[in-house]
Amino acid sequence: MKAIECMEITEFGCDDTDLVDELPNHSCLAKDEIPRVGMRFEHLKLAQDFYASYAKKVGFISKIRATNFDRMTNQPINQSIHYNQEGFCGSRVKAPTRKNMIAAVGCRARIYAKFDREKQDWVLLKVELNHLHPCSTKKAVHYHENRELTMHAKCIIEVNDEASI
Repeated sequence: MKAIECMEITEFGCDDTDLVDELPNHSCLAKDEIPRVGMRFEHLKLAQDFYASYAKKVGFISKIRATNFDRMTNQPINQSIHYNQEGFCGSRVKAPTRKNMIAAVGCRARIYAKFDREKQDWVLLKVELNHLHPCSTKKAVHYHENRELTMHAKCIIEVNDEASI
């Protein structure tokens, strides 16, 4: 209920001081499924997939916020992957009759991966797991990123494509 109250700041009058850091429930995860500083990955894609699967199990969506590239080789050298709704976005309508809704919750959950030139692999330098809101694994299946088509649905789509329907 606290997350719903803070989504409508002007109506309920809550502020950032009401928000507390919440560590997601890791009881259903193995120790090696939780991101931690110093974890190493052979490729950047493996680090992205690891954090995306962690996010799905905990109940949120991740996004790639920034990637820096080497100027000489044009290869990525570091990347930050954040919680999907980390910033704030207020209403564009300034009419007094409309509520000033906030589209994001200001969550600071993220990881920061950097390429280690000596060992030729990717290492997690910063890991922030605390959220400013509760995460729900039951709602995670409804996120667009986590939706998957069944084989039956894929077959129907292919048959309809062949029939030009």
